[in-house]
Amino acid sequence: MSLRINNNIAAINAHRNLTGTTRALAGSMEKLSSGYRINRASDDPAGLVISEQFRAQIAGLGRAIENSEGSINMIQTAEGSLNELNSLLISMRELAIHAANEGFNDTDQLAADQAEISNALATIDRIAVNTQFGTKKLLDGSNANTATITSANSSNMSVIESGLNTGAHSLQVTKVTDSTATLNTTSLGISLSGTAGNPDNLVDGIHNIDVVQASDVASKTSGSVAITDAWGNGFNVQAAQTSAGVSSTTGFAATVGNEGTATVVLSYQQNGESVIANKTFSITIASNSTATNVAAMFNAQISADNDIGNLIQATSSASGATLAFVTSNAGTQYSLNVESFSAASASVGTIASDTNSRGASLGTLNFTVESEATGASAMTDTVTMATGAYGTMAALNTSLNAAIATAFGGAVNALQSSVVSGSNSLSFTTFDEGSDYSIQLNTEGSESYRLEDALNMTVDTTKHSGINAIVSFDNFRTDITSVKYAAASTVTLYNKAGDASTLGRGSTLLELGTAANGINTGNLLLDVAASTYSVALDGGTSTTAT
Repeated sequence: MSLRINNNIAAINAHRNLTGTTRALAGSMEKLSSGYRINRASDDPAGLVISEQFRAQIAGLGRAIENSEGSINMIQTAEGSLNELNSLLISMRELAIHAANEGFNDTDQLAADQAEISNALATIDRIAVNTQFGTKKLLDGSNANTATITSANSSNMSVIESGLNTGAHSLQVTKVTDSTATLNTTSLGISLSGTAGNPDNLVDGIHNIDVVQASDVASKTSGSVAITDAWGNGFNVQAAQTSAGVSSTTGFAATVGNEGTATVVLSYQQNGESVIANKTFSITIASNSTATNVAAMFNAQISADNDIGNLIQATSSASGATLAFVTSNAGTQYSLNVESFSAASASVGTIASDTNSRGASLGTLNFTVESEATGASAMTDTVTMATGAYGTMAALNTSLNAAIATAFGGAVNALQSSVVSGSNSLSFTTFDEGSDYSIQLNTEGSESYRLEDALNMTVDTTKHSGINAIVSFDNFRTDITSVKYAAASTVTLYNKAGDASTLGRGSTLLELGTAANGINTGNLLLDVAASTYSVALDGGTSTTAT
């Protein structure tokens, strides 16, 4: 069976014509409703451009007319006030003329005239102050004629109430006095550079200088140092690092008759801590035993002790002639005391009771220092102390400072040591203050430099820098990264951000000597008298200006 699609051609044509007619009718209605011939760009592209230009011009003219009307209203407001002022002035003139006729005026009449004149003057002042259009004052003098100075050599200057005619005018300026400044105190480590302080572009008056953060040196501090041990032995520094040890007298012989009991009582101290006291160890010696055999038997017992099993060991000399008890670790932080020793045979040797020993540390420290006091940006040197036993912190500190002076050179050291007040600690510090200076403790091997262990110091992976002084000048903060003790230095304090050539600023001098304490926190007042100038306009009479 076949299919057929029928089309109504007449209906389709009728629909198309109806659509076109509807569109044309809508356009006509739009023009009739708006009153405009051109409602969209498709109506007349060129005409739309012209009409929009006219529309903008008409809007601008409308706004100009409104501005003129507003100006007229402002002038009318001012005129109304001026009319009142004129009436008051005329009234005052009448009163003055009346008061001038003293032929019939008495005292009360003159007083009444004066009171009315005073009231009129007060009214004039009140009208001048309060007359305004919106928030704009009209008669108080704030709308004075001004002239701007455009010379490249002028700064922050203008001419008010100039009364100048339009055109170019000349201004001759000559400095009469320089600016001066005074500080109320220098106790914070800051004083002025020279007599005047050289303040630039600062207005007359009091300015605030507040030190909100004090400067400080770069420092490296030790832990607590055991300067003497429990048996009075001093802090021991030698050319080679050694353990603490006590040996028997010579004469140990591997002979028949050595058999019997040997007993030792040991005490041990480490890093100045509590003493591990009176640890007793007894062995049975066989006939023909050597010092090596005896040491091995003692070690078997000592190693089993929970307190000092890894801290003390027995040894024998290479020849086997002596027996010794030594600390397992080397360094001045380890001490040993033999409380008593006894053996069945005299050929084993003897150790006197209360015989003690303290180990020795290699007296070297390796520092990298950045310090301007020595004139070098960064130096790495080894500080080597004089050998000996030091019984006081003061003696230890004196020896260290002498070694530092030798290593880094000169009376003014890059580094200095001091005893921390109230403690058995040492502080190593740079000479000058601020983040420009730093200190770092180095090592060159696990056994080469071990004095840091005796001083309870850790090797640094990063440097310790000094602390900057932070100074606020009129609430603008400046970081001072270098505070020198060897010589005074000039630092410029800025009181606002921007181009340094146009800032208000004052140059201040850090008056620091070897007895000073850097820059301390606190407040200062800077009293500034600005420069004065002789100013003449168009060659006329000169005027002094600040």
